[in-house]
Amino acid sequence: MTDDVLIIAGGLYLSVLIVILFKNIMYWEMKYFVLALMAAAVMIACKTVKKKMGNTNEELLADLKSFSNTLYPVSVKGKWGYLNNKMEIVIPAQFHKAEDFNEGFAVVTMQEDITDTNGSRKEYQGYIDTTGKIVIGCRYDKASSFSEGLAWVERKGKHGFVNKSGNELIPLTYEEASSFSEGLAVVKLNGKNGFIDATGDMVIPPKFERACWVSDFSEGLSSVYTSYPMAREDTSIRPVR
Repeated sequence: MTDDVLIIAGGLYLSVLIVILFKNIMYWEMKYFVLALMAAAVMIACKTVKKKMGNTNEELLADLKSFSNTLYPVSVKGKWGYLNNKMEIVIPAQFHKAEDFNEGFAVVTMQEDITDTNGSRKEYQGYIDTTGKIVIGCRYDKASSFSEGLAWVERKGKHGFVNKSGNELIPLTYEEASSFSEGLAVVKLNGKNGFIDATGDMVIPPKFERACWVSDFSEGLSSVYTSYPMAREDTSIRPVR
C-alpha cells in the first residue's frame, strides 16, 4: 500500500468510529453525509502533517550539512558506524554500540565472541578517533565522553579517569565518578562525595550525599547534599504536618 492509501483508510476508519459514537443522536440518512465530510477532513489533516514532516526532514538535512566536521552514529544491520554531513558512511558499521563524538573521541562498545551460561555476551567500552581507529582499547565496563581532556571509566565497580592517550592518570579507586567541569570532578569514596582536580588531588573532602552526576560545577557553583534521607533506609522519617 502507498502512504496515500493508508491515510485514506485511516481517515475512513476513524470516521466510522466517530459516527458509531453518535448513532443515537443522528438520523441514518445524515450519517453517510457526515461520514464523507469527516473522512475528507481527516485526509486533509493527514496530508498537511505529512507535508510538514517532509519539510522538517529537508530542514534537518540542511542543518546536518552545515556542520562540516561532524560525525553521526548510524545503525546498519545491527552494527553501528558513523556517517558524515553528506550522509556518507565514513566509519564502517562494526561496533555493538556507538555514541556521539566529544573532543575528538567517541565511546564505542564491543562484545565478546563467547557467550556466558545465560546466552549473553560481555560488553566492553573504549574510544575511537574521527578516523575510526580504536585509540583506547575496549577494556572498560563503562566509559564516558571526554570533558576537559579527561573521561571517567569504570572497571569491576571502580572508577577513575583516563586521558586521550589512554593513560589512567587518576587510578580506578572510587565508587562513582562524574565528568570534569570547571577543573573539578565529583567522586564518591566510602559512600561520600567529594571533589578532585585534574591531578587527582582531593580538593574538597568527601562529605556530601547523593549520586555524583548532580554535582557538576557551573559558574563556580555546584549542587551538593549535606543530608539526603532517601539515600538510605530510615523508617523514622515521617511526613510533616
